[in-house]
Amino acid sequence: MNEVAGVKRIGWLALLWCAAWSGDLIAAWIHAPYDRLGAVAALAWSLAFGSAARTTRDLSGFWLFAGGVASFVGVAGELNVAQHAALAMVAAAIVGGRSKGYWLLFLAVGWMPALGWAMRWAGPVATNLIRLLDSGIALGLAWRWRRAL
Repeated sequence: MNEVAGVKRIGWLALLWCAAWSGDLIAAWIHAPYDRLGAVAALAWSLAFGSAARTTRDLSGFWLFAGGVASFVGVAGELNVAQHAALAMVAAAIVGGRSKGYWLLFLAVGWMPALGWAMRWAGPVATNLIRLLDSGIALGLAWRWRRAL
């Protein structure tokens, strides 16, 4: 096994860890009216992540470390938002950080229940429209990054 593949596996294991601790997302997407389209945004984000992960061999140590710290804070403090942020940060680490990582971090807000909480003043319709816009951007990036292969 070459060194790059071994390091990349650490990122994938960290992503699996963070995903396991973010199991509350499904309940939020099903039951919270502000989060109904969070699953759509997560699917689009996952496609963008998959496309970006296929086109890079780098692993960002900074984002991996930041994701680890956020995961620790989220698990120890029982803070779902920190666990969700950790998932996004580790995904950014797997795609090597840089512009693709920043796009994934920006678009991760679309599937996080924290968006529903922050936008509660605007109502569920406006919040879910933002989630749809986020999904469209993520799908566009997935298409673009896929074509870069």
